[in-house]
Amino acid sequence: MWLANALTLSRIPLGLLFWFSSGWTSAAIVLLAALTDVLDGNLARYLARRKGVPLSPVGGWLDPLADKLFVVIVLIDIARVHPIDVALCGARELLLIPLLVIYVARGEKLDGLAAAPIGKVTTVCQLLAIAGIAGGVPHIRLLAIATAVLGVATVAHYLRVRFADLRRRLGVLGALGGGRVVEVEAPAAAPGRDAEQAR
Repeated sequence: MWLANALTLSRIPLGLLFWFSSGWTSAAIVLLAALTDVLDGNLARYLARRKGVPLSPVGGWLDPLADKLFVVIVLIDIARVHPIDVALCGARELLLIPLLVIYVARGEKLDGLAAAPIGKVTTVCQLLAIAGIAGGVPHIRLLAIATAVLGVATVAHYLRVRFADLRRRLGVLGALGGGRVVEVEAPAAAPGRDAEQAR
């Protein structure tokens, strides 16, 4: 899986390279980063099938983390010229980075931030919008607005997954509307089990 993870991590130096480019060269860098985003997951699944092993959990959280680092690095650079478009394209990161900080500060696993289909769609739209901004494509703000809407929906998805995980951990279910809390009882022991253990 190291090759897939190397593709994922390559987006970080590509983001730094973006700072020293301009125009369509910048757009090409963003599109190259988008290509690595498509290839890394497909390559990981192919290698897992070929070797008959499960997918590594590392790639599940490394991929969205690399995406966000690349996007943040690039948006910082273009914010000087296109602040409104940057705010729209970076809506997801503005909301998710505090959540990521909380995860790390509490020493929790990052499994809850693993890439989801809506997150991948948001990333594709985001990278296309950034490439269009860098290349000076007219009316690119429409795609930036769509990216912002998808970004908010992605954050809502992650929060929903996170709260569902919390409910499972606490062993309680919150009833919507009534504000009731129903405790989940442990399953009853099978008949005669205690007797068998006592032997």
